[in-house]
Amino acid sequence: EIQRAEVTALTLAAQRKHPSFLPTMFSANENIQLRQYKRKIVQYVEDTIPDDILDLGVNTMVMQVACQAPGCVPLETAIVIVFPKSAQPLLPELPESAGGNFKTKVLKPMAQVTQQDVLEALPSPAFQGGLRSLERLARQARDVMLAQVTQLMDGRKQDQKWLASYLQQSLQDFMDRDCEVPPYGEDYAEAVVSSNVDNGGDDKSTTALETNDDKGNSKDTITIIGFGSLLSETSSRLTFPTLQNFRLARVPGYRRVFGH
Repeated sequence: EIQRAEVTALTLAAQRKHPSFLPTMFSANENIQLRQYKRKIVQYVEDTIPDDILDLGVNTMVMQVACQAPGCVPLETAIVIVFPKSAQPLLPELPESAGGNFKTKVLKPMAQVTQQDVLEALPSPAFQGGLRSLERLARQARDVMLAQVTQLMDGRKQDQKWLASYLQQSLQDFMDRDCEVPPYGEDYAEAVVSSNVDNGGDDKSTTALETNDDKGNSKDTITIIGFGSLLSETSSRLTFPTLQNFRLARVPGYRRVFGH
């Protein structure tokens, strides 16, 4: 009953944070299969935790959930490890193990989850054999993105390059805006600073470019300086198809940094 109450509380909390989060409903026969899958996944998790820690009252909960948010897989497996209260973390480098809940997920339905999937969802050295790391997650995100580019453009190299360039600019915009996500299905609002000062040169750091109207009137041009942005000519041409005289320049005494 305690675990059931905890699952209900976690489900309600997830729905408040992500309204598209939905627990999946199953028939009696499907529930029997799911319990078998759940026990298997729980065992995979507990195999990574020392027995003396498990004996203190560590509980593992597994749920299959549906997500309707953009970019979600249709069904994913959520794993929650509940640790008893402790003055110090029970597992190394895992603050949640001092009486908190460690949450992770596998982007597959429970029926498809393997032991390798579970290990890749658990960080090392906290969990024995855990494989999760930022580098691994980054490669997974890259693989998903590139697979989408390849499938959507169906082998058309030029279109693939255009889409890759667009995504590159979108990721740069995401970083420039402190990880703010644009409205779904829309581009970021324009944030290009224009100037009539031409700081020509061949140094690096900022971009100077000229553009004219769609009629090709070369006498009606403006110079745009993009500090730390528009550094890719391919990306710049996505925004300014009539771009002329693209070049890089340097602003002495300034540099761009990222803070976290």
